[in-house]
Amino acid sequence: MSERKFKFVSPGVFLKEIDQSQTAASPEPVGPVIIGRSDRGPAMRPTEVNSYSEFVNVFGAPYSAKTTQDVWRDGNKAGTTYGAYAAKTWLKNSDKLTFIRLLGKQNADATAAGKAGWQAGPGGSDAFGLFLFASGTAAGRLTTSTGTLAAIWYSSAAATNLALSGNTFGQFGGEPKRANAVPIVPVSDGAPTSCRFKLSVYGDKPRRSDGSTTGSYIFDFNPNSKFFIRNVFNTDPSLCNSTQIDDSNVLEKFWLGESFENRLSDVDLITQGATNCFGVMMKMQASGTSNEDGSLFRQASTKAQTNWFITQDFNADTSSFDPANQQRLFKLHARDAGEWTQNNLKVSISNIRYGSLSGSYGSFDVVLRKIDDTDEVLEVVERYSNCSLDSSSPDYVARKIGNKYLFYDTINNVNRTIGQYDNKSKYMYVEVDNSVANGTQNKESIPFGVLGPIQYKSATYLSASNEYGSGTNGANVWPVAEGPFLRGGRSTNGVSGAVSSSCEIFLGDTLYTHLKVNFPGVDIRTSFTGGATINARDAYWGAYTGKSANNPLYAADNQDLTKVKPSSLGTSFTAIAGITTPSWNFSLDDISSSYTSANRIDSAYWSSTYRTAGTSVSANGGYKKVIDLNLAKFTTVFAGGSDGVDIKEKEPFRSGLADNKTDTTSYVFETYKRAIDLCAHPEDIQFNLASVPSLSTPGLTKRLMQHCENRGDALCVMDIENGFLPIADRKTNDSATSTTVTGDVNTAVGSMRDRQLNSSFGCAYYPWVQCLDDDTNKVVYLPPSVVALGVMSYTDSVKGPWFAPAGFTRGGLSTGLTGIPVLNATLRLSSKDRDNLYENRINPIATFPNEGVVVFGQKTLQVTRSALDRINVRRMLIYVKREISLIAANLLFEPNVQNTWSRFIAAATPMLIDVQQRFGIQEYKLVLDETTTTPDLIDQNIMYAKLFIKPTRAIEFIAVDFFITNTGASFED
Repeated sequence: MSERKFKFVSPGVFLKEIDQSQTAASPEPVGPVIIGRSDRGPAMRPTEVNSYSEFVNVFGAPYSAKTTQDVWRDGNKAGTTYGAYAAKTWLKNSDKLTFIRLLGKQNADATAAGKAGWQAGPGGSDAFGLFLFASGTAAGRLTTSTGTLAAIWYSSAAATNLALSGNTFGQFGGEPKRANAVPIVPVSDGAPTSCRFKLSVYGDKPRRSDGSTTGSYIFDFNPNSKFFIRNVFNTDPSLCNSTQIDDSNVLEKFWLGESFENRLSDVDLITQGATNCFGVMMKMQASGTSNEDGSLFRQASTKAQTNWFITQDFNADTSSFDPANQQRLFKLHARDAGEWTQNNLKVSISNIRYGSLSGSYGSFDVVLRKIDDTDEVLEVVERYSNCSLDSSSPDYVARKIGNKYLFYDTINNVNRTIGQYDNKSKYMYVEVDNSVANGTQNKESIPFGVLGPIQYKSATYLSASNEYGSGTNGANVWPVAEGPFLRGGRSTNGVSGAVSSSCEIFLGDTLYTHLKVNFPGVDIRTSFTGGATINARDAYWGAYTGKSANNPLYAADNQDLTKVKPSSLGTSFTAIAGITTPSWNFSLDDISSSYTSANRIDSAYWSSTYRTAGTSVSANGGYKKVIDLNLAKFTTVFAGGSDGVDIKEKEPFRSGLADNKTDTTSYVFETYKRAIDLCAHPEDIQFNLASVPSLSTPGLTKRLMQHCENRGDALCVMDIENGFLPIADRKTNDSATSTTVTGDVNTAVGSMRDRQLNSSFGCAYYPWVQCLDDDTNKVVYLPPSVVALGVMSYTDSVKGPWFAPAGFTRGGLSTGLTGIPVLNATLRLSSKDRDNLYENRINPIATFPNEGVVVFGQKTLQVTRSALDRINVRRMLIYVKREISLIAANLLFEPNVQNTWSRFIAAATPMLIDVQQRFGIQEYKLVLDETTTTPDLIDQNIMYAKLFIKPTRAIEFIAVDFFITNTGASFED
């Protein structure tokens, strides 16, 4: 009783104010969870953003049918990032959402066709490598030559063969027509000074029984030439997708993948003439037991990583020094899978300092840089200064950067966090060697080098003592050398015994050519003057990403060098005997320099032999001398990350790839399922709406709705089957006017009716809409869930979630108030169409002559007639339930007595009054007393309350009777 708060002693009048007009405190906003594709950013983990600018900074701007000159390198942007557009429409009027970016995942029991990633053709061995050589020097009957892999083409048709065309090198007569004949041909076609080649295609569309060519291409490796290889050939794998591209529209079913134009200086192919350069076209596949297939990339998305950073050499005997045998310290992993990290970032170690006392820890900086910067002008993304290898120090490298990473628990369908220290970096985390974590390494250890990224190992060059086998009449047989894709089989008289099985090619009866193949790898800096660095103290040793020794501008073929290796090899991060090896093993112990006694540096160079030869700085002055001369900084790159998607698809997560599939037969189904299951538990992720824009696969959309229903705190906004089919999802022979493309109301309604959905935690809209992206001024087709989210966001911002997100006031789409201007609906619905949709609980997106495009319905998918068959009531209850839950959570473990009950009522009442005053509730009654929390419930530690609510209904039908009366009638009657 309030009078008990007064102190009554002498008579008088006592007054006290009791304020019952308080409004509820504004709760922390909870937005939707949106699942979809984006240009970059955290993958397969829920990530909160609080503004559209933050979303663009983290995930990139949305795009649709974005033109890219080089799809292989720039990425496939032919599809539409529906999830990113949904984020844009929501964040136009609201402040918060959670985004889950999709990257390809696969089930542990996936079938071959159900694995993530891609495969070039239907069979295998559908990758063709062009190996270029400078002519060797004759030595008796043997001509030796060392060349390099220059480019790789991939074919989507098993009948396709690629071969070089021109005059045959040496005495081997005739012109082999097929790639599997392994011909050697010279530069030809009248342009000897530009190292120009002619490639012919055999057996492609149209398929010709005589094996004649269907086309030919003239190309070279000069980026400034109109015949530059990447300008001549198709680089878009989606143009070779036979499931979407009509055969009649396909000229050639192959595309250019990797090319290594900036790595050909080893054989000087850009400047040498025709007589000094020849090429060999071979399939990238090994025969025998190795089964290496250069066209098979069936694997889930992977995280890029560096190789191991290593310590300095403490051995006084330098003659046996090998960086590969040095103590490993740590390596860096991308926090998220995908190619973005290796294509955009590199890492440097700088400001290396040895300990002030002998046997004490030193320090160093870890600097994350943009991949295309130079040593003269660094573009720093993140810097972690004064890092230490002392695991007990606050500056411990794993503590400063973070070492936590996510692991997906396939049993419980949740992400698990592994690691000890929170991630400070947005882009990477640290893995330390056990010796560092346990503190057993030499305490003077500092990162003094790094092992290079993994590349293919060079083919073995046979010595003169074993190069000949037995044979008669000049048909000598040589054993085949070991090397990736080039192992097994024998080669005689110019024709290989097995497809691409030999790196040794015969050119006739009297001339033999013995070849060695060096595969290209990431470059390494060898000189302080290379890459325009004049002061040796400014040079970052190790990985070099410039175009040439004298041109520090970024070389685009670095992206091809750091790509994930074929899945047949098993790993892109650990060397495989006979197949892969580090590009180089770098150590500052191999730096040689001339300097004065005042430590003025005249020159500095790196070679892998300097320390063993005793000519390096550290070999003569110890590792501290390298640091004292300010030569101790170096760089490495990330490599091996992949998106795990089918690159032959314009839209790699289109619903058609998941329809009628399971988690083992489709990586798209499995990926969506994993992302959706991340939304199952309220303890892991908070949201009040959930959507996977453009996904219409019944089993998956229902799964998301069921998670929302089980949680009881979110509404699923789903897209349905038989809607508009955008260009990236359709076949080229689909007519733009057919119902396959435009969608059909009756078919859509029939499909939804067959699904027998019945839940107030789901809703659906129809049809798709044509929008104007006001950032790019491009027209884009978007699924209805995208604009539905925009309408709900606008409604929340101007009224509240208990207002109907529909109608001319809040559901008008043409003005752009809901996030993005809508130009048209893909189908103009008649009144009959609208009735048909609404009767089946699908909310129409209608078009009116004056008002434009409008969301004209707000039903949930609940069949039962009740207040919960409307979106505004369901969203009101989601809001109220969340607020009541937060209030109740603060009372857990408090005494189950009247005082606690009163606190609950006192906290809940202002919130309920606020919703009532804002027209969400007509009336309510909150009961918490002895009638609800009875003694037996108290004995069970239960507090039980009852909340009765009369929700405010929205007007959806207006009926007016017009009475026409006689002149003498009285209106008062």
